[in-house]
Parts: sequence; C-alpha cells; structure tokens
Amino acid sequence: SSKFLDGAGSQITVGGGLSLAATTISSTDNKISYQASIADNIMFHSHFNGSDGSTTFTDSSMAPLTSATFSGAAAIKTAQSKFGGSSLYLNGVNTAKFKVTNTNTKVNFTSGDFTIEMWYYPVANVAWASLINFNNTAWYQGPVLLFNNTNTLYLENSFGGSLQWTLNTTLSNPTLNQWYHIAVVGTSGQHVKIYVNGSLSATRSGSYTFSIPTAGDIYLGHSAFFPSGVAAVNSINGYIDEVRISSSARYSANFTPSASAFADNNG
Repeated sequence: SSKFLDGAGSQITVGGGLSLAATTISSTDNKISYQASIADNIMFHSHFNGSDGSTTFTDSSMAPLTSATFSGAAAIKTAQSKFGGSSLYLNGVNTAKFKVTNTNTKVNFTSGDFTIEMWYYPVANVAWASLINFNNTAWYQGPVLLFNNTNTLYLENSFGGSLQWTLNTTLSNPTLNQWYHIAVVGTSGQHVKIYVNGSLSATRSGSYTFSIPTAGDIYLGHSAFFPSGVAAVNSINGYIDEVRISSSARYSANFTPSASAFADNNG
C-alpha cells in the first residue's frame, strides 16, 4: 500500500498531519496536495493485446467494461501493432464489426471535458467507415468519427433522426500502411478539437452537446447503422490500437503523441 512520509522519513497518517476529503489528500504544512488521480478520469482503455485471431477483449480502465462482440473478420491480429504486438483488425467488409457493451452507460459525456484517442493504420481507404461511434439501435443517435464519401475524416453529432452538427478535418485519403494518432478533445463551453499525429486538424468553437443514447454502446472500426439509401455499411480496412476515452481534456495545443502504450489504470 502507498505511504506518505514527512521530511524526516516518518510516515504521515490520516489524523496525524494528513487529511482526506473525497478524492483530495492534503497535509497541514501544505507540502502534500494530491488531487483525484487521472486514472479516475479514464472511462475506457484497451491495448488490444492478444494472440493472433483472438476475440478476447480487455478494458484496462477502472471498473472495466467486460462484454464485447467480435463479428465477421473482426479480431485481434499480430500482423500490425503500434504497441504490444497486436491490434484490432477489420477487413472493410460490412460483416466485420466490433462492439463493446456500455454497461450502465459507463462511457457517457454530453457537454463536459473529454478526450477520445486511438492509433489507426489504414490498409485501404473505405468511404463511410467509422473509427468510433456510440449507438444503440438506429442511425442518427450520437457522435460518430468517420470517413465520408471522399475519404475525409470528420466528426458528426446527431440525435432523434436528424444531424445536429459536423466538424471536418484536414485528413483526407490517409496514406496507407502507416500509423496515425487521432485525438478528439472537448473542452466544456469552449470548443471541440481534432488532432492528427499531434497537430490540430479541426476546431469547432463554442459550446457543444453530444447526444449519446442512454443505452449507446461503443463501436470501433464500424458504423453501427446507416440510414437507408446513404451507402453500404462498411468497416474500416485496417487496424486500431491503444484506444483510450477520458473525461478530461488532455490536449489543448499541438503535442507529440506518446511513444509507448498508456499505463494501465485498473489497480
């Protein structure tokens, strides 16, 4: 277990110079001030580590989600990975799907701070294929990060069967067979930003609302539903690795993506 020591190396305990209130620990001399761990802000985190062809899923966040469905060619593959030797693979065919059951709507944000980030490796560019979306049983039910008919990455939010707003990025026809770090960051009451490889690619200024359905599950690499007549429902043709969703705005300016996998925060 963790211990807090004073300058002489003696252990400080609650009631002996250390106070604990909710998620804040502080000391009487103000030399210790611990705010709620960033681990508490992680709602979802998957390394997609595993053996080739595996359909075993692990969420490494606190209070992890445990139920996932691999369909069609969707599986963990060792052919490509950003970290850990494997990643989630989908083959661009509409039967390839990956869904995580969002038990008790654990991953849910409407207008507060958030960060959605992942690594993406395209084998082929597929129009109308989604990197991530939150949905239940119908199209136009929540935020979707996807490629449109010109293979340009954009974010849209819909609710109740109608499109609410969109945000186009500068990423179009991504270069094949290389890894991209993609991060969507929302700062409450200020803006939504999308970063590609750490560089700002799109900004939507002002307040925003995300309409995640009450029972909205998490789909990776596949657009859960499309309205009739829009296009075939396709999966990405490529790999996704190191997906993390946080209830904090992790990036506010251009940054260098992590050169290693994010540490687990499930202890």
